[in-house]
Amino acid sequence: MKKAAEIQTEGHAKKNWKDALLLVLLCFLAFSSALPNEWIWDDNDYVIENQVLTQEGGLQKIWTDRQSIPQWYPLVHTTFWLERRLWGSTKDGGPNPFGFHFDNVLLHALTGVVLWRLLRRLRLKGAWFLAALFMLHPVTVESVAWVTERKNVLSLLLALGSANAYWSWADKRKAPSLLLSIFLFGGALLSKTVVASLPAVLILLLWWKKKPMDFRVWSPLLGMLLVGGWLGWQTAVDEMQHVGAKGTAWDYDFVERTLIAGRILWSYAATLCFPFKLTFIYPRWEIDASLWWQYLWPIGALLTLVYAGKAVRKQGRGPLAALLIFGGVLFPALGYLNVYPHQYSFVADHFQHHAAPALLILIGSFLAGKKWFRPSSEAPLDGPIAGKHPSRTLFCWGALLFFLAYSSFSQGRVYQNEKVLWLDVIEKNPSASIAYNNLGLIAHKEGDVQKAMGRFRQAIETKTSNSQALNNLGQLLLQGAGEKKPYERDAAMEEARGYLEQAIQATPVYVKPHVNLGDYWRIRGEIEKSGPHARKALEYYQKANKLNEAGPIPFVSLTIGRLLAGLGQEEQAVSEFERARSARGSRISASLALIWLHATHKNPAVRNPSRAVQLAKGLIEGGGGASWKVLNAAAAAYASAGNKEKARELAKRAIFIAMEQKEDKASGQIRKRLDSYR
Repeated sequence: MKKAAEIQTEGHAKKNWKDALLLVLLCFLAFSSALPNEWIWDDNDYVIENQVLTQEGGLQKIWTDRQSIPQWYPLVHTTFWLERRLWGSTKDGGPNPFGFHFDNVLLHALTGVVLWRLLRRLRLKGAWFLAALFMLHPVTVESVAWVTERKNVLSLLLALGSANAYWSWADKRKAPSLLLSIFLFGGALLSKTVVASLPAVLILLLWWKKKPMDFRVWSPLLGMLLVGGWLGWQTAVDEMQHVGAKGTAWDYDFVERTLIAGRILWSYAATLCFPFKLTFIYPRWEIDASLWWQYLWPIGALLTLVYAGKAVRKQGRGPLAALLIFGGVLFPALGYLNVYPHQYSFVADHFQHHAAPALLILIGSFLAGKKWFRPSSEAPLDGPIAGKHPSRTLFCWGALLFFLAYSSFSQGRVYQNEKVLWLDVIEKNPSASIAYNNLGLIAHKEGDVQKAMGRFRQAIETKTSNSQALNNLGQLLLQGAGEKKPYERDAAMEEARGYLEQAIQATPVYVKPHVNLGDYWRIRGEIEKSGPHARKALEYYQKANKLNEAGPIPFVSLTIGRLLAGLGQEEQAVSEFERARSARGSRISASLALIWLHATHKNPAVRNPSRAVQLAKGLIEGGGGASWKVLNAAAAAYASAGNKEKARELAKRAIFIAMEQKEDKASGQIRKRLDSYR
């Protein structure tokens, strides 16, 4: 027979499982609208076109090459690597987004469960409802519905797991719990280094619960804090050097950054308390240290902290600990460090994902002490299943959670696809220049060039220094100039040139307008048969290759090679063509140009028949045997090497294919060469 204590323990365990499953179910109901969503914004860089996820040896590269992925969060990209193989592809050959969204929702649901368990360890009344308060809050939708923010949902889950394990060790001092805490903390850091503040959070929790702080307690936390701080600093450096968070958009002194930080804190607190009109890009504030009222934000934050400190005797340490955790976890996004998205807005819902639980728990605990939310003293408020609660209490909590869940469900639809997302942004924030620019890109992809140009103009009107919109509009004008009459063409080209030069002036390190201005001068040179124009084009192309962090751009090197060859600088052209061969898109064209140079040039420094034959063989073996262009060049290569018989064979095949494709002019030219091969 089982003892009564054992039976009671089993009953509690079953109820706990039911409460945990209810949290998971509620999470999937609230975020079910995000499951059928497509890809948005930089999902393209992180997943769709991230070649390291599909190439051979990619998994090893994720962990060993910091530059192989947009941000060095190898554990996150490892999950993407696995999902590319697990979830398969869509009809168009791209990765299936459903599985990625499903995993994000699942990770968020597990986060709610782990947070609940941690709050129970901390002996907080209403732990289940407090965990649900965070899990269902619509401010978390951005992190869950946006695949790129896997780094948020995964790192928070692991960080909370680490906190659970550490608290177990602090209570029972069993080594496996400490080792598990350190292991999970390491995984969280490799998902997103914002969790570097976790050891400081644990110190505040120990202080709040008045736990003894001997050497055994704080020494592991000190080691974790040092490792987290070092990785966090590496991320801050990468944000500037690799991601590009530098320039005039971040040109603020310490006082101005403090004004930004104070306003950010109140903005996030407001969205947690009043989650209305949430949007992907919030208005970007104008910071002016000469305006007295802007100092109210940081002063108000400081006074709130002082009040919480003075209230410790009456209210206990909890409120002060919660405020310190909220502000401390937010520190990396407060503006003291350069963050790339701050050029668009100083706040974003996903920036407060890790900090939000602290303030929501404080708010929820305050509500739990109010008449309509307070449970009876006989039934401490926890899970709706684990324990009996007054119907009034359950109704109030249920109504609040239903409102949050419904808001999250509605907000999830906003992330349906890029078009829906950016339309929602300009509806809520008409000053979001980036939204107009991205809608222009979508319109261009849909084939509506005029609408695209209109969107780019709106982006420029909203922000005259939007270099991306300036470049995009200039590029479209340049591309469309060839279809116009000569006098209209010249006007369109000059307008394009003006926008491209403005783009470079706004962002001197921006590569694309340099390439497009190179195109402008190259086209001018072709129209006017002007060598100086060609040399001007060369300047812009070479500057673009120099500015590009990943090295010379293959298709730009191909164009440089052609210009150099046209200007009689064939030796330099050869090296540019060799660079262009490094990419699939320009390999064939660059190889053909090299074959002709090596096979036919009179200069011994350029002429290299054996290299021409080697390149020709490579093209034919790579599938180029069905192209008359490849066969024609290959024939010239073999002829230059003295193998006239092979040259005649290839030329005949080239003539036949050209005739089949009705390339009469080409077939005639190849016949003339065939005569010379005889």
